[in-house]
Amino acid sequence: MTLVGGRGMNEIDLYVELLDDKAASKILKDFSQMVPGGFKNPTLRQKKTHIKNILRGQTTNIRKKRGVDPYFNHLAIYRSPENESQFSSMEPKVLFRTLYNSKIIPDHAKMALAQIYQPAALKVMLPQIIKNVQENKPAFALETGFDTEEEVEEYLRTTSNYVGVEGISYFLNDMKTRFSDEEIVRLSELESMIEQMTLLEFENRHHEFEQDPSYLVYYAYLVTHTGIAEDLRLGMALHVANHFITHHQKNHSGIVTQLDRLELELKQLSHLVNENEELNEKLKELKEKVKEQDKRKKQLEKEFREQSLSIERSNNLIKKLDADYAKQIEAQKVSQEKQVEQLQRQADELKRQLKESTQKRDRIIEEFRVEQQMEHFAVVCKVDNDFLKVFYPEITTLSLKEWDKKKTNISKFSQIYFQRDALNTTMIYSIQDFCSLNGIEAKYIHARNTKELIERIAFEKQQLLEVY
Repeated sequence: MTLVGGRGMNEIDLYVELLDDKAASKILKDFSQMVPGGFKNPTLRQKKTHIKNILRGQTTNIRKKRGVDPYFNHLAIYRSPENESQFSSMEPKVLFRTLYNSKIIPDHAKMALAQIYQPAALKVMLPQIIKNVQENKPAFALETGFDTEEEVEEYLRTTSNYVGVEGISYFLNDMKTRFSDEEIVRLSELESMIEQMTLLEFENRHHEFEQDPSYLVYYAYLVTHTGIAEDLRLGMALHVANHFITHHQKNHSGIVTQLDRLELELKQLSHLVNENEELNEKLKELKEKVKEQDKRKKQLEKEFREQSLSIERSNNLIKKLDADYAKQIEAQKVSQEKQVEQLQRQADELKRQLKESTQKRDRIIEEFRVEQQMEHFAVVCKVDNDFLKVFYPEITTLSLKEWDKKKTNISKFSQIYFQRDALNTTMIYSIQDFCSLNGIEAKYIHARNTKELIERIAFEKQQLLEVY
């Protein structure tokens, strides 16, 4: 098992890691909790992660219950009267060895019992338990060897059902589980007959029960006379065990003998059957071979007919495809010639439309053009703007890139409009100095795009036309 957390794990972490899916689901149900995230079928890892948060008091519902430790509150389910009786008085070594030897108690429950009844010893043993789980060893395979014979005696008295005053009663209860249904019925009858007998009457009238197994008779006396002396009670219990074993060994031996005899007869019969079966099998194999060869012959004849028919169909199909292909080629040739003629007509029409459009554009440009170029002002734009030149061919326009190269050529203008959005402070000072030296009035216009620039130039041009 791969543990999440490893060396940094505490008791809660280890307890949760030892849970199986069924136990994890039950804990979530006991706390009326669901794995967050809307999972329809959460994985065991998702369940464990949420259970850790629950037992640490880190979920919303659990946080509201102040003063209650969710982990120890949950462990209370393991404090049954049976567990209290069996584990509460055990010394640490006895408890941990008992948990290790148990094949019935699941590991997470062993962890809970150790936490309840020996928490201090568990804290010491915790690193070794974690290591065992990581190495896929039994979790409670711990070094809990005894130091004295008294410790061993105490361990045996504590853990063995057959030691002590109640040992014989435990033994008799276990024996009863081994009786057949018929023996249980007869035992009930014997108990009714023997219950009122004294020990003297029981021995003197023992012959009355000769038809019954001796172990049933003595068992009936033991369970109906629990107050007899311990040595007699122990002797009778051993008598029951011995005669029970002897009786069943005889029955088992008889059954084994009968089985051996039947097995021998079965082998002899089987040998004869096998010899006959071998002959039949050989004959059957020969018949199968003949049958298979005949079947193969028919299959080959069928395949030959099918292949011949397929070849004939293929030849006919090839001839048909050749004829169809010739027709398609001829049809495509005629169609392509028509398409070429149509495309030529379309191309001629497009040339005509282009010529008309060019003439129309030239007329529009001519309408906007003035007879002589405006010499009163120029415009310096952020970038070279061909669209602006088409609209106002009479106005000299420069881009900011061209300004330094051509600014001496436009010193004849009395006014120059600069697109302010593209200028920084240094450039403005440079422009101011040049314009002052050359008697040019520098003006600045704001235009975020070509449309605003055209509108602003139209306005300034109109103002100048009104003046001149």
